[in-house]
Amino acid sequence: DLADGARILKIESVKLEKMGDGEHKPVINFVEEKQGLVGNKTNCNVLVALYGDDTSEWVGKKIQLIATTTEFGGRTVDCIRLRAPPVSDELKKAEFD
Repeated sequence: DLADGARILKIESVKLEKMGDGEHKPVINFVEEKQGLVGNKTNCNVLVALYGDDTSEWVGKKIQLIATTTEFGGRTVDCIRLRAPPVSDELKKAEFD
């Protein structure tokens, strides 16, 4: 899904959805994207650190999605991680003006 590298997307909604195993997890949907991202503990912790623990406050915020790997079940598997989007040069300049 991230074959072209990291992407910056705007969060459209966060909804609690029932997974196939019966567990409820947050699903993060993005503006102009059909596929949502199931919020695992690691990625949700990033969003909480950036935008607070009220998921309604995440709506409209931008986040960078990164393709990487993780250990799961004794194997290395592909995964998506979240991080703060880079700050633009204009924003950096405005902080010092």
